[in-house]
Amino acid sequence: MELERQIKPVHSNKTAQDYSLMTDKEMAALKSYCTDKTVIEIGSFKGASSKAIGKVAKRLLCIDKFEPLKWGDAIIPSTLAEFLDSIEGLDNVSYLKMSSDDAIEQIHRFEKHPKADVVFIDGDHSYKQCLRDLQHYIQVHPMVILVHDYSYMFGGVIAACQEFFNRLPDGLTDSLAVYFV
Repeated sequence: MELERQIKPVHSNKTAQDYSLMTDKEMAALKSYCTDKTVIEIGSFKGASSKAIGKVAKRLLCIDKFEPLKWGDAIIPSTLAEFLDSIEGLDNVSYLKMSSDDAIEQIHRFEKHPKADVVFIDGDHSYKQCLRDLQHYIQVHPMVILVHDYSYMFGGVIAACQEFFNRLPDGLTDSLAVYFV
């Protein structure tokens, strides 16, 4: 993507730390869909999925605000440092530190006809934002959309997917939903 050439990957000197909220089966499925593909990842957290995708993908653009998160009663500080550690040495990985709504505007600003083979959505798990991500990122004409946390624990994710696709996923590995588009 032309936009990715405008964004220089930034790497820290710290040791990479693997941290994932995905199961081993989900991670293996994710890598299989992303191998040799151009991928957009919405929601990178500490970068475990970014690292896994970056090792197999042709190119990866990660999108995350990297702001502190409220998780129940806890506040999780920014995960940008851990993310940078995770992608260290992966020159095919770049990122935008902004909301997915702002990022799609940037993508369209830099490219007239943006294209990605795979879109992986694991960002804001609310119904409203998940639906917006689906509506916005279908515009990059992916062959596959992967949605993490497709489970009753995150009812907004399921509801957004069902409204947008009007069908059940084409595949489901634990809570990783696969839609061929």
